[in-house]
Amino acid sequence: MSVARFLSICFCLFMGFSSLSAQHYDQAIGLRGGTSFQLSYKEFFSYYPSPQMAWEVLVGVHIDERRRSFTNGYVVEGMWYYHRDIGFNTNFSAYGAAGLHMGVYTPVGEKRRFGAGLAIALGAEYTFNFTPVNIALDWKPVLGSPRSSLLRGALTIRYILPTTWQ
Repeated sequence: MSVARFLSICFCLFMGFSSLSAQHYDQAIGLRGGTSFQLSYKEFFSYYPSPQMAWEVLVGVHIDERRRSFTNGYVVEGMWYYHRDIGFNTNFSAYGAAGLHMGVYTPVGEKRRFGAGLAIALGAEYTFNFTPVNIALDWKPVLGSPRSSLLRGALTIRYILPTTWQ
């Protein structure tokens, strides 16, 4: 069984066995797919006053946009988020984020090298009311070594971890 299939089955089981109301959440774990494939862990630490603030750790692989290769490298990112609610009781929020990324990159035909830099993100997310699921769509350019890219973006699907206060 492939890793992707196993993770998909686990994600569906978590969704099916939980009766959590997901309008607000403390922490969530999920998968990010687009110009990178990463495991995401996000945790809010400030709700009031607005904007809400959260941090996120991402671990995974980046795709080489020039050669469409999945062997470009492994990366770890840390992001700091500022969320604003969009509308009244809509469960939508817009966010901006800034953070750092670092990893080991292997461009096609070149030797492996370490890289690091800055990442920013602009996006929106929706949290479902009666299912512990959150989805986010964002644009996240990265600046740094070995290569900067303004064409990064992805869809993230997260499972909201239950907390005692909900």
